[in-house]
Amino acid sequence: MELMFNSLYRHIKERIPMIPIAGTDGFYRLVRWVQLDDHSPNLHHLLRSGDLVITADCADLTADTERFLNYIRHLSQLEASGLILYFGVSSSEDCGNASVDEKIIRCCDQLQFPLLSIRGNLHVADITREMCSVLFEFDHNYDMIDEIVCGLLYEPHINARSAEHLARFGFPSRADYIIITYRDDERTLFQASDDRNYRYLNRFFYTLGEKFFYFREAGYGIILIQHSDERKVTSYAQDIVRSLVEIHGNENIRCGVGTCVHSVTDIRQSFRNARAALSYAKFKKMNCISFQDIGFYKMLFSSEDQDLLKEYTLCLQPIIDYDEKHNSDLVRTLSVYLKSGKSIQKVAAELACHRNTINYRMKRIEELLYFDIDEYENAFILELAFRVLEYLDQLKLEDLHH
Repeated sequence: MELMFNSLYRHIKERIPMIPIAGTDGFYRLVRWVQLDDHSPNLHHLLRSGDLVITADCADLTADTERFLNYIRHLSQLEASGLILYFGVSSSEDCGNASVDEKIIRCCDQLQFPLLSIRGNLHVADITREMCSVLFEFDHNYDMIDEIVCGLLYEPHINARSAEHLARFGFPSRADYIIITYRDDERTLFQASDDRNYRYLNRFFYTLGEKFFYFREAGYGIILIQHSDERKVTSYAQDIVRSLVEIHGNENIRCGVGTCVHSVTDIRQSFRNARAALSYAKFKKMNCISFQDIGFYKMLFSSEDQDLLKEYTLCLQPIIDYDEKHNSDLVRTLSVYLKSGKSIQKVAAELACHRNTINYRMKRIEELLYFDIDEYENAFILELAFRVLEYLDQLKLEDLHH
């Protein structure tokens, strides 16, 4: 796990006097590890995304602006988190007072690439040890917070120690929280960790100055944000889902925004509501919607009684049983028929069947259901049943995964 540069800076600035020179807008960058650059030919092959580079080659760099510029650009392309100029304990007075050319400052600001310096009676080993200690501690804390928060999605109770740990991490028990959930229709993008998501979200929320925690659970990408304004959070979610669609090149990424709860132990309800909103977004082929905006479906998806919800699907049971017995496709045909505005032509095109085949299926469906499916009230009941069935199937899969 990586730590945001700004967090690392805040944790160690009292013990290690790092002086920001340029690129402070890039403090959202993630720090994975610390690398010392002795400018050996093999170093750039060892650098990874998120490495914070420390170099003692200060005199040569500051004396050669073009070399310095190329070095900064190269590190930025490698997605290094920043560069620290280490002047060291044995630096001459001239080197210690060396200034950085304005071209370098403008370049770092433009690239949002943090450039800092460390001067004074500090050994580089002490600096790296301090930074690595903070990274290890954050990694441990993050894993603990991830475990606690994931548990709260299913069980609204935590012990005093966990509550204290959350509070130290910036998530007190009594505060306003909203859950945002993301998932693609194929349920693949958020199954595994993807640095692009975390890097983008860090930049997004750092710019806004908002407190958030991003994690994954049951195939969802989940954001826990400390906020009370559901409209503003929905606006954030809409911006985020547009960017995720662009990042992943997948138009089928969707987002649901839960309701505001007033305690961290209540985020389970916000998560359930966010999932319901996401299901609605998939049904309506939308990218993002909040639970508060799904109208009648709020009553349906607010119920935690799955047996009660199943009663809404009983009207489909005759054709479900028929499909199982005859290996037919009546359920899917009816679902497509309702979604396509009751157009036989559109159903035939989507299912790659002849119109006569679809007409035969529709007649068989009406015989099994014993009512006119084109009558408004009946069509509404059937459409509702499909939505409930889809939602219950989704919950079942997620519970099995958990």
